[in-house]
Amino acid sequence: MMKKLLLILASTFCININAQFKALIDFNGANGAYPRGSFIFDGTFLYGMTSSGGSKNNGVIFKIKPDGTECDGILDFNGTANGKWPLGSLFYDGTFLYGMTSSGGSNDNGVIFKIKPDGTEYTKLHDFSGNIGHPNGTLISDGTYLYGIARGFLGLAGGYGVIFKIKPDGTEYNVIFNFSSSNGFDPAVGNSLFYNGTCLYGVIEAGGTYNSGSIFKINTDGTEYSEIFSIPGTYNAALPQGALISDGVFLYGMSVQGGDHWIGNVFKIKPDGTNYTSLYDFGSNVNDGSTPVSDLILSGEFLYGMTSGGGTSGMGVIFKVKTDGTGYTKLHDFNGVSGYMPQGSLIYYNGCLFGMTSNGGAYSNGIAFSLCDDANNIDELIINDAHIKIYPNPTSDEFFIDAKTTDKLNVELYDINGRKVLSTKLCNREKINISTLNNGSYFLKIKVADYTINKKLVIIR
Repeated sequence: MMKKLLLILASTFCININAQFKALIDFNGANGAYPRGSFIFDGTFLYGMTSSGGSKNNGVIFKIKPDGTECDGILDFNGTANGKWPLGSLFYDGTFLYGMTSSGGSNDNGVIFKIKPDGTEYTKLHDFSGNIGHPNGTLISDGTYLYGIARGFLGLAGGYGVIFKIKPDGTEYNVIFNFSSSNGFDPAVGNSLFYNGTCLYGVIEAGGTYNSGSIFKINTDGTEYSEIFSIPGTYNAALPQGALISDGVFLYGMSVQGGDHWIGNVFKIKPDGTNYTSLYDFGSNVNDGSTPVSDLILSGEFLYGMTSGGGTSGMGVIFKVKTDGTGYTKLHDFNGVSGYMPQGSLIYYNGCLFGMTSNGGAYSNGIAFSLCDDANNIDELIINDAHIKIYPNPTSDEFFIDAKTTDKLNVELYDINGRKVLSTKLCNREKINISTLNNGSYFLKIKVADYTINKKLVIIR
């Protein structure tokens, strides 16, 4: 079982308030509508899904380059055959994209699927059935199984929601845990799990000891489920949503209600359930955002995120705040034309943040956007590919960089969600161990003297 490296070794980027906002796609229905998830990145293309639109108005999978070029549809969902209305994001293992739809399939309860990035080899891995289905989050992997959460029909067996696992070939689907009225229910919109190499962590927006939601952990075999923190109704973190992230010491997340002003907050907590801290309460500053329903991303000392409401126009904001709760800065106000009500999360690449809004834009169907910091996005002189070799690539547990130089190499490795998972300085042809990382596509940023080059690395076992 592969364990994910959690240590963030240095700050990877810092977007300032003067960053330039750019709409990359105005969804017009034909090319998709109302995206509810986030992008992933394979080093060349950003991949995303919309919850409706396309030829059957059931949603699409699409890809686009970070500069806004080469936008192309990969799949139009059509209902029974391949699902409809995806509400989460994709997962990429270096060969296939994996995802879920909230409805459609043989039982209209949603499906689990995989598809190659070029749109070929679509495979339906599982049809949800009975009282289980309507997933609205994103799959994660421990290197062997995919894990996810599905909702259901309240009051019926399995209807409070379940945690499941399935192998990437579609075999060994198994419900490992059933939520209930006593241990928490109604997995939040966009709810996804977080895997720290040992346990799965997640949030529930209803139920728990105080019926205000809880943070839980569970073993990957479904044993030892426990609420590590049940939120009292009077506490300042009611109704947590989205997925948790980690810096190796704390878990970080957001709640849609609660905080000193009851319009949401950013919080952190240790994996054992201790040291809960509300880092920032929305409403503490004028027009600073409200009701976040997405995930955070972490870079060095800053957390970056979005809110679905609040801000100058009441349509949501992009913000950053330090992991100690200081330094809150609003980076962008959504205003309708620039989209509104983002429900996914941000990713980072090469000095820019990328994301989507579920509404707004020229056609009121949402947009895909970039937010780039001119101070950190100056065109860099790129070394020719002939001067830097990455081998073996694809790889399993280690790789080498041959840069044909005596200078030190500054190497940063990012996952498909734009999170830095490795940062190191090394001499030429030193071995870099990546045995703790999951299978998938990553991208390298290598700095040599005054030169920078970006490379793609694929881990396959």
